[in-house]
Amino acid sequence: MVYEPHIVSKNLGEVKSKNYDKTRLYKIAIAGFCFANIMMLSLPEYFTFGSFIQYEIGAAFRYISLILALPVFFYCASEFFTGAWKSLKNGFLNIDAPIALAILLTFGRSLWEMFALNSNTYFDSMSGIVFFMLVGRWAQDKTQQAIAFDRDFKSFFPIAVNVLKEDRSVPTQVENLKENDVIEIYDNELIPVDAILSKGRAEVDYSFVSGESLPVIKDVGEIIYAGGKQIGEKIELVVIKKVSQSYLTNLWNKDVFKEEKKESLFIHNISNYFTLIVFIISALSAAFWFWRGEYVTMWNALTTILIIACPCALLLSSTLTNGNVLRVLSKNKFYLRHPSVIENLSGINHIVFDKTGTLTQSKKLKVRYIGQPIDNELGMIIASLLEQSTHPLGKAIYDYLNIIETIPVSDFKNVPGQGIEGWINEKHIKIGSDSFVNNTADKKDNLGSRVNIKVDGKVLGVFTVQNSYRYGFAELMKNLQKIYTLSVLSGDNDAEAQNLQTVLKDDTEILFNQSPEEKLEYIEYLQNIKRKSTNDRRWAE
Repeated sequence: MVYEPHIVSKNLGEVKSKNYDKTRLYKIAIAGFCFANIMMLSLPEYFTFGSFIQYEIGAAFRYISLILALPVFFYCASEFFTGAWKSLKNGFLNIDAPIALAILLTFGRSLWEMFALNSNTYFDSMSGIVFFMLVGRWAQDKTQQAIAFDRDFKSFFPIAVNVLKEDRSVPTQVENLKENDVIEIYDNELIPVDAILSKGRAEVDYSFVSGESLPVIKDVGEIIYAGGKQIGEKIELVVIKKVSQSYLTNLWNKDVFKEEKKESLFIHNISNYFTLIVFIISALSAAFWFWRGEYVTMWNALTTILIIACPCALLLSSTLTNGNVLRVLSKNKFYLRHPSVIENLSGINHIVFDKTGTLTQSKKLKVRYIGQPIDNELGMIIASLLEQSTHPLGKAIYDYLNIIETIPVSDFKNVPGQGIEGWINEKHIKIGSDSFVNNTADKKDNLGSRVNIKVDGKVLGVFTVQNSYRYGFAELMKNLQKIYTLSVLSGDNDAEAQNLQTVLKDDTEILFNQSPEEKLEYIEYLQNIKRKSTNDRRWAE
């Protein structure tokens, strides 16, 4: 049997791999084992079968329960005590504080009942609290891990590239690339580092970085940033930055993209007030019985309120609910970075869409033809030439023609960023931009990108290629604009501006030619003012 290798680029160069942390699983196993056995050992305390069982065997069982409760209290419940202590140091009562207090009081009360009064204990309740709370958190984390994706940008990069050394190509891992290395990049290969074009004509697809759906032409001497994909001929690049210092790396490593483990602020806020109220009620009850002089009842009232009022159900319901919501959303192809985002969704008042790949279908372009009718023979000729091209526009038109049978092409020539030409059945065909086909300036209109067709020196027509918007896009925008203000950001040019404006309101801000950093700055700007300001026009400049 042959197994497909699983290669993760982010692990290349690491000496030691990081194993999955199973600490919480160990804690759950220990807490569950101890909880189940303590429950069994507590039967004499729940059922009285006679004085011998009640006092002799029951007392022995209580000591065994104490031994089983020790690892639960000191090891399994440690994360609750740690979380509570950290929150207290910061002057805030999170959900761990009342739970830790309940565990501490239950354990302490059990010790008092056992050694001072030789009475029933609550080790089973304490172990049950810890066990179920750990299970709830584990279920939420497990759901999040199941839908997690590899966030390391290097996972999308090639493992190695060819480096020119003494007129020969030497395969080198991208991690080992140094400044001034000369690397070779072939058709449809991703560029892993920031570099300067030293040989060839680059036609770079930056859709992975900026969302720009059409390739960008680069000449010798221009900088090409990491993350772009070369389309066309082989090129040579001079490395100017290591992969760890490239533009894409710096963008990916910004603080806003770093994963942080956050608990629900809603639950913490409730816990904060809940804990204070419980303290007040327990203090008033203790003061009342102290004033009455009934000191035993005072301690019973104090500890009972604090133990029973533990917000365990609040935490358990929160973790299990969040985990289930993440699972339901992931089944519908909607992925959240962290469970805390579920709560934040309720406070949204402004939505920002990225156009390419979000509102539009990146692999489905809308093609129209204007010109002389194309018969079957002419369609075969055009499709045969387009079949040789790797350009996204050429592929879209080829799919649009839907010609299965093609004809051999001779003297094929590809001019990156301009077009293609060749001879088919003694006919000379040119397909491409206005400047390439007609020797005129490239036209711009709201019809989309233009691809001209010329046969034997005669222009037959032009194909226009537009982005295809997702099904229900107009209806979705109409419904959202009733509740939220919207913005649309795009790395593309403004060819789609008029199409978008027919669907969106006049006050919707639509920004084109936006780099990834500019998109991030715009989001931070909106987050800082908490609302969209229609008076501030600096983003439209």
